[in-house]
Amino acid sequence: MCLISKKYLGLDIADSSIEVALVGQSWGRTKLISVGRVELEAGLVKNGRIIDKEKLAISIKELFQTAKPKAIKNGELCFGLPESQTFLHHFYTTSKDNKEKQKTIEKELAENIPITGKDLAYSLRILNEDKEKTEILVAATRQEVINEWRNFFKSIKLNVVNFDIEILATFRNLFDHLQKEPVMLLDIGANTTHVGVFDEFGLHYEYVINKAGNDFSKIIAEVLEIDVVKAEIEKLKSGLKNRSKKVVEELENELNKIAKAIKESIESYNSGTDKKLAKVVLVGGSSLLIGLPEFFSKSLNIPVEIGKARLTKEKLPLYYVEAIGLALGKAEKHWSKTDPNF
Repeated sequence: MCLISKKYLGLDIADSSIEVALVGQSWGRTKLISVGRVELEAGLVKNGRIIDKEKLAISIKELFQTAKPKAIKNGELCFGLPESQTFLHHFYTTSKDNKEKQKTIEKELAENIPITGKDLAYSLRILNEDKEKTEILVAATRQEVINEWRNFFKSIKLNVVNFDIEILATFRNLFDHLQKEPVMLLDIGANTTHVGVFDEFGLHYEYVINKAGNDFSKIIAEVLEIDVVKAEIEKLKSGLKNRSKKVVEELENELNKIAKAIKESIESYNSGTDKKLAKVVLVGGSSLLIGLPEFFSKSLNIPVEIGKARLTKEKLPLYYVEAIGLALGKAEKHWSKTDPNF
C-alpha cells in the first residue's frame, strides 16, 4: 500500500476553463493522483479577475467532484496567477553591497513593472552570482489581485499555500531539473503565445506574442466559410495538412509572423550568451495544430518538439501540463531556489 504523506493541489484558472491536478508525495517520490477540467461560461472570470464569485465557486466544486480517476477532496492549494496579471523581469547587477543591490532592484522595478506603491507585490530569486555580476529574476503582480483570489479561495474553504507563475509551472512538468543546454518554451494558447527561454540557472528571457490559436481558427473559418466551432475541429484535424491550399497558405502567412518574432528572440539570446539554444518545446492547446512542429523546425532551423508531461506515462492532454506543474512547485522543493512565487 502506498501511503501519501503530502498532497498538493495545482489549480489553473483561465477566462474560459479550469484545470486541476492533485499530486502526492510518498517516500520522496512524486505521484499524480487525479486531474480534472471544466469549461467556464463567459463572464465568470475576465482578464484574470473574478467577475462572478458564486458561479465560479460552483464550477470549482463541480471540477473537484468530477476529477478522474477519483474526486478531489483536499490538498494544499497552489494557484497559478493569471498570465495577464503577472510581470517577469530578468536583469543583472554589478553591485556587491546589499544596500546598493536593493537600490538597483527598486530601480529595475520602477522602470520595468507598471505597478507602484503599496499595490506592488514582488518576489525575486538570485539565479547566478559570480565575481562580476549577479543575475536576478523578479516576478511581480498587484497586491489587490493576490488579495482578491486569496479571499475568494478562503470563502470556499481552500487555503492557498503558493501563488505561482504560469510559465514556470509549465516548465516544471516538462523537465525535472533545469537543463544544461538552453531550451525555449512556446506556449500557444487561444489568444497569446507565451515565449520563455530557460538555461541552467532558470528563466532567462520571456515575452508574449499577441497571436495564437484563435487567429488560426478565424483564418480557417473565413477561408472555408464555416463557423468558428467547426473551424476549431478542422484546425486540430488537418491543420497545415488541410486539403485547401488557401487555408494552408493563409495559416503559414500567420505563422510566419510568429516565427519572425521567435527567430529574433533566438538570435538575441544566442548573441548575448556563450551558449546556443538547443531546441524549442511546444505546449498549449493550439500547439496541436497538425504540422506545426515541422513548420517551426524548418522556419527556425532548430529542433522543435511537442512537450510531454513527465509525471505520468499516460497520454494526458496538454492542457493539464500547467496545473500539474503548479503542484510540483511545492511537491519538489528544489524549484524554490530558482522560481519566484508569492
